[in-house]
Amino acid sequence: MQQLQDDILELRSLNERQAMHSQVEERDRSLGFMVAHSPQREVEILQDQLLAEFEAAQQAGHVLNPRDILVMVPDIQVYAAHIDAVFGKLDRDDPRYLPFHIADQGNATKRLC
Repeated sequence: MQQLQDDILELRSLNERQAMHSQVEERDRSLGFMVAHSPQREVEILQDQLLAEFEAAQQAGHVLNPRDILVMVPDIQVYAAHIDAVFGKLDRDDPRYLPFHIADQGNATKRLC
């Protein structure tokens, strides 16, 4: 991730980065790209990834809280119903439950869990 941050800061192109013959550490999973066929599937993948990160942090003895996570989307109106459907389907006592809040919806009211 540090290489990416440095490339952005220095406005370095991909060709310049490749010419530097540097490689990203294989362990660096701070940035990933996935393909999904719909917003619903994107949110399902997000939930799976978040649950995996929380479990990995717990196993490593680290503290990761839901309030430490911020997910941004280009148009929340497209995703709001899918977020509710995926994250809202689990009961609070389910170990997979993640509290969530959907912001920036204008006058629409969403629940804060």
